Amino acid sequence: MKEAQADNLLIEPSDRELFVEILSITCQEIERGAHLLYVMSKTYYDISSEYMLNQIASMNTLLLLQTNTERSSYLRSLSSNTTSTSTRIVRLAQERQNEYTLRNKARREEYERFLAKVAEEELVASIG
Repeated sequence: MKEAQADNLLIEPSDRELFVEILSITCQEIERGAHLLYVMSKTYYDISSEYMLNQIASMNTLLLLQTNTERSSYLRSLSSNTTSTSTRIVRLAQERQNEYTLRNKARREEYERFLAKVAEEELVASIG
């Protein structure tokens, strides 16, 4: 397309439609990939800051306990907290996946509306 424009060649409407379709598909893939990376990194950050860092920091307590009974009790508590935390993390991941799916659907519909509008404008322009 750039080469055709640089050479001042007229692009046929069918060629233009093909270029727009190819660009649209590529843009959708790029947007979907960028959004996926955003959701993944945000989820990782949220999980790390809300759940994991506190659990790692609380491991110091284990070093301070004096008896095996205290340690065993603490480890049971930690295990219970880990199970609860895992459940919340799975729920958060599922929510983010649902949001990602909905956003992709909305974005695809937006592109379809845009392409339909462009096709309509070209049709109107060609009819005159």
